[in-house]
Amino acid sequence: MIDVRGVKDRPSTLELKGKPADVADIMPLVLINPEVTPVGEPATGGEGCLSFPEIFTEIARPGFVDVKAWNEKLKPIEFRAGGLLARAVQHETDHLNGILFIDRMDRKKKEEFRDELDTLQAATKAELKKK
Repeated sequence: MIDVRGVKDRPSTLELKGKPADVADIMPLVLINPEVTPVGEPATGGEGCLSFPEIFTEIARPGFVDVKAWNEKLKPIEFRAGGLLARAVQHETDHLNGILFIDRMDRKKKEEFRDELDTLQAATKAELKKK
């Protein structure tokens, strides 16, 4: 599920059937079994993740994506997304494929966050032991 309504500083674009559309019209967006095809060159942009609170960094991803999926009513949906919406679709699709945004960080950036990542990993392991 994705919802980029209200984000003004990082605009999103949407094309439905090749024509510009209002992103708010499809929010919140549920994508079941999404197929995401990158379009164009990578764009670097700020990214974070609820799984890694306090970590926010620049990640390179394609600036546009073509998406085919099923919506919450099990109807097919196809669109082209740009900007923040494209980034969010790729980020959430990565989660479905077992990829985290820290996996997309370059080595130098990951080392900058090493202490935070180690602390989070230790806390997660401790929580799992309790269960």
